[in-house]
Amino acid sequence: MNYILFDDRRNNLLPFTYTRPVSEIRCGILTITEKWAHHLDGEISFLTEDYLQVKYPVNYTTENVYINGSIFPNDSLLEVIDRMEEGDLLFHLEKEKVIAFKSNQKVELDNLESLQFVQHNYEGEFLDLFIDENEYQVTKWHHYLPLYEKYLMPYKNKSVKMLEIGVDDGGGLSLFKKFLGEKSKIYGIDIKPP
Repeated sequence: MNYILFDDRRNNLLPFTYTRPVSEIRCGILTITEKWAHHLDGEISFLTEDYLQVKYPVNYTTENVYINGSIFPNDSLLEVIDRMEEGDLLFHLEKEKVIAFKSNQKVELDNLESLQFVQHNYEGEFLDLFIDENEYQVTKWHHYLPLYEKYLMPYKNKSVKMLEIGVDDGGGLSLFKKFLGEKSKIYGIDIKPP
């Protein structure tokens, strides 16, 4: 399979994206590209601005999976992408963001909207709670949400105790409580007093 990481909203990430595609930004020890390469079996190339294509070329084949270069991989997303068929598009409704699509056509950034796809929406229970949380301000990186859901799911609706270190305004405490259920006890500590 041929994987193409495409730029999305790169202007929001300037000046980092002046000299590289969005997926080449280092997040921790790895770039987003390296995170995807760890999970994907196939070639990875880039669909970015014309002046960057010389250093970061795009390679097209008869089976191309285009993946948003600003998205981190996770198991559930990889499973959905793996099941995609020709003409499928994975779209995040709340973020109004294309996550991935599969096409045998040569696609360019400016003609993405003119293509016809079968749209599939990507959602998760933890993501829904995160978006609906209004009681307190919740400051979580969106790419952590699928990980929270994956690793906390076995503890849902069980008598479990959890300690969150660094609670800020307490939004995460409420989020974890809603996800884990009434039987859970959620504690938090922070260096700044409320």
